[in-house]
Amino acid sequence: MSDSRPHSPPVLVFVELTRKCDLACIHCRASAGLDNNAGQMDRNRIIGFLEELLNARKQKFHVIYTGGNVALYPDLTGLMQETKKLGLSFSLSPSPSAAASSQFITDAWKHGSTSISTSMDGLQNTHDRIRGDTSSFFHATRIISQSSRAGMPVQVNTLVAQETLADLPFVFRKIKSLNVPVWELFFLINTGRGIGMTDLRPDQMEDVLHWLVHIRKSIKFIRTVEAPFYSRVLSTPCSMIRTGPLFSYLTGITNRRISPDDHERGGIRSRGRTLFVSSEGEIYPSGFLPITLGNIDEAPFSKEFQEYISHGFSISPEKLEGACGSCPYSVPCGGSRSRAYAYTGNPLESDPACIMTGLAGGITNGFHLGRGAENDGYKMRA
Repeated sequence: MSDSRPHSPPVLVFVELTRKCDLACIHCRASAGLDNNAGQMDRNRIIGFLEELLNARKQKFHVIYTGGNVALYPDLTGLMQETKKLGLSFSLSPSPSAAASSQFITDAWKHGSTSISTSMDGLQNTHDRIRGDTSSFFHATRIISQSSRAGMPVQVNTLVAQETLADLPFVFRKIKSLNVPVWELFFLINTGRGIGMTDLRPDQMEDVLHWLVHIRKSIKFIRTVEAPFYSRVLSTPCSMIRTGPLFSYLTGITNRRISPDDHERGGIRSRGRTLFVSSEGEIYPSGFLPITLGNIDEAPFSKEFQEYISHGFSISPEKLEGACGSCPYSVPCGGSRSRAYAYTGNPLESDPACIMTGLAGGITNGFHLGRGAENDGYKMRA
């Protein structure tokens, strides 16, 4: 399969090593916790699957080992060594807790991890409340600092939801001060424990993405997860994007000069191509989209999985329905299939968080989109 598409991102294969975790985050898609019976992957099953995928794929991909808390996986050293023998690059994504010790970071670098990522969802009070642990923010900053000192590239992941909006510009300031090169923003999907949290309205989504366009040159990489419309905002002339009070708040805090040149004409980027393997061995398009494509123990791979691979590890845009199906940005964007599924039960439906759907006032059928501007929490911090 060719990777010749413009701005084509790499294939990322996420492997959930364990559902065991020493945190109880309120947004966790896996509802992970300290359960001794939590699912856990056998090293030989993982390596066997990666070998089969290499043979089917004919091109390499990047593996991200995650959890639960990957730092609690007992056979991590052996797994890293075997993954390196396959010639695959890999990263580790530990939870921001004491389990990701300085020794864990040293071992990760020693055994070939190309980077480490951890989460910072807000300033201390916000972050610790979301993570359910009063020491989590401390460990997040410690993991970032120790990884950087060890020479390990660092990525910071940040949850974007109504509950974290006010802190976003302050997180940006913090990671800048820590010289973090990669900031990945995870836009809430109401699944797992995250069903109790509140998604952004489409107008707020537009404001956040427009703000990211204007700050992106001050950090090496900014990436979004479950907000593929970032590619549309990036390539749309600044004057054509309607902004609201959230955009004013975000740009006011970060004090960034707004330049039309921050947008890229023709800079549309293809949506991310991902695969997720659960700790039970089930294969999904994403950890947020529990539509099974088969199991890693199937030989040969299932018809659904083979079709997914043949479409470049993404859902074919020709299959999309509703506004996403007729949108001119269906190829580079296509909307979040995970959010469409969470709200409608149909992964091919329109993404209700995109302003292009015409639902800028929010959805009113009991879903967890923000309701009205009169309750915008970020105004309290402005």
